[in-house]
Amino acid sequence: MITPSKEGKRQTTGKLSRKEKIAAQGRPIKDKRPCPTPITRSEGERIPANANGSGTETSLAKDPQGLPASCQTVAETLSRESASIVPCFDTGIWIRKAPLLVILVLSGILFLATLIQLHDPDTWWLLATGKLFFLEGIPKTNTFSFSNPDYPWPNSYWLFSAILRVAELIGGANGVQCVPILFAFAAFFVVADTTLLGREKKNWFLFVLLMVLAFMVSRFRYVPRPHVVSILGLAILYNLWARQPRRLLVWMGLLAVVWTNLHAGVVFGSVGFLPLILGSALQKDWGRLKKGLSGLTVFFLCSLLNVDFAYAYTYTFSHLWKFDALRINIAEQNSPNTRDFRLHYVLVALGLAAVLPRIRAKDFTCIAIAVTWLLFSLKAIYGIPYFAITALPAIYAGWDDLLRWLGEVVRRQWVMWCLAGIACVAVVILAAGEVNSRGEDYKFGFGINERQVPMGASDFIEKTGLTGNMYNCFGDGGFLVWRLFPRRKVLQDGRTQAYPDDFLKALNAEGFHRKLLTFLDSYQVKYAVVSRQPNAFDRTNIFLAAGWPLIYLDGANAVFVKPGVLDVNTLAQLQFLTIPCQGTVELSGADPGLQKKRVLYELNRIDPERLIEAKDFMRFAIAAKRIGENLLSEKFFKAGTAYLPKELSIKFEYGNFLTQNNRSQEGLPYLQEVARKGQNSELGVLAQKTLERIQSVK
Repeated sequence: MITPSKEGKRQTTGKLSRKEKIAAQGRPIKDKRPCPTPITRSEGERIPANANGSGTETSLAKDPQGLPASCQTVAETLSRESASIVPCFDTGIWIRKAPLLVILVLSGILFLATLIQLHDPDTWWLLATGKLFFLEGIPKTNTFSFSNPDYPWPNSYWLFSAILRVAELIGGANGVQCVPILFAFAAFFVVADTTLLGREKKNWFLFVLLMVLAFMVSRFRYVPRPHVVSILGLAILYNLWARQPRRLLVWMGLLAVVWTNLHAGVVFGSVGFLPLILGSALQKDWGRLKKGLSGLTVFFLCSLLNVDFAYAYTYTFSHLWKFDALRINIAEQNSPNTRDFRLHYVLVALGLAAVLPRIRAKDFTCIAIAVTWLLFSLKAIYGIPYFAITALPAIYAGWDDLLRWLGEVVRRQWVMWCLAGIACVAVVILAAGEVNSRGEDYKFGFGINERQVPMGASDFIEKTGLTGNMYNCFGDGGFLVWRLFPRRKVLQDGRTQAYPDDFLKALNAEGFHRKLLTFLDSYQVKYAVVSRQPNAFDRTNIFLAAGWPLIYLDGANAVFVKPGVLDVNTLAQLQFLTIPCQGTVELSGADPGLQKKRVLYELNRIDPERLIEAKDFMRFAIAAKRIGENLLSEKFFKAGTAYLPKELSIKFEYGNFLTQNNRSQEGLPYLQEVARKGQNSELGVLAQKTLERIQSVK
């Protein structure tokens, strides 16, 4: 059977292909195949619709060969100009599949970047607030604390607390972790829509790199706290402005009402209108300027529809005023505690480089948005995510223009691919360094990071049945509220707005540690949960000097009880007599055998999996070794090397321990690693001498 040709079919049926129809209408043809750079024409110019070049619309009249005249005109034009066209950088089969690829890649990266074990101190009192909300409604007073139970508590995040509580009931700790992940997904996909809106040619490679940078620079803020709502809210605000829907003011009002009952950061929404108004004025777009002023008015009025009226504005501006918000504090980012924010400076540099192309394009609104939130991010660390999501459209647009100009100048595709490879490697290195620098505070995985919260202390309090008023440190209060309320209340927690200013100033006053016990007596405190975190002020010596017995010890906390609270038998069973909070374990006494039994009893009460600092792992392991408990000693050593794999001091002691117990084959790798990595240090020299001694014995 003979198959008729396409031309024969066209002459027989009279049907036109899709491209012929588009060409006949004078519209550009969008070819799915790898294509050259689109022909640029001045505004209003178009390819003539007929062979005479009159520019008038023609009917679908065919020439004798069956082709419309308009199609011939397009073909001739393309062939004439194809010689001067520079090939696109974004070509190839992976670009044709780019939307699906981009979604999969970014979704995977975002999930991995935001999957962080629960550790933030404010997450816990938010969960307790959500639980109380479903039992009694919106709490209005400081019911979690015994120190100020009747003090008014402005609760502007009651709705977010309710969301966290529902997530906890559905999935426990894993369900709570999913809340910031979902908000992060929503925020960045809204930003992606804003970035790519109205752009026919999309540089997917550039888009993915910038999105990854924005993910990584913001990941430290995607924890179960209500500021994730403000990040998403700001992204939606600018997306609505970019799309300009018919009922823009209605959408702005709805956004404000929901936002204001989730987080007091609704203030950022009102502030976010200022660069929109400024940009519209600079562009002399009076229609958008009017919409910006109307939107700000509607948004501000609707943001007052919450349980605390204008508290969000009064608290935020008073808080910023106290800390001199008008001064750009770049030094804050360079302090030792924040050196891992170098990725933020990379994004800032990219943003500054993208400003010039945007100025040339007269996109003043985009520039005003980026500069506003750039200044905020330089002032405060928690402003970095707001800069990342708001400046991304401007950065993408600017660099897209720069790369297109560079492609026309270079005219060598391999050069562009080399630059792309260098950029990709740089982003991977920076992102990996950012993740590595966070350490155990932002540990990847599901569940609770038990070393960062007073999990062991709260379990001990419930097990032993301690009651009465409790002293606790500021960062531990939220978790203790979540675990122990309503049976027990705390002295303080992370809700600074729920406590009087005088009370907070007294707790943070210089020299307060000398007045601590007098302060606790005024509140009739019976026991104390003292933080032992490496970055916390050590108050254990205060209680030891006052004669408060130590009854619980781990890496995160120590629990002391006031003399006379426990009966003699219970105290004799719980008190640590031979193991101090700090320092080595001293083995001296009239009855060495009895003392060894006591040391063993107390060491068995310490969980190696809850220790944090290297000195604790080593001192307990050495104490177990001195009383002949090698298995217990090895347990502490193994836990230390697993938790602190870069700590050479633990590996040196562990290697010595193994070689002294005739296990040289196991101990040599540890000593060799210490000698190699610490060759210029005293520890490395000792390890090298130990290795030489072992070799000489062999």
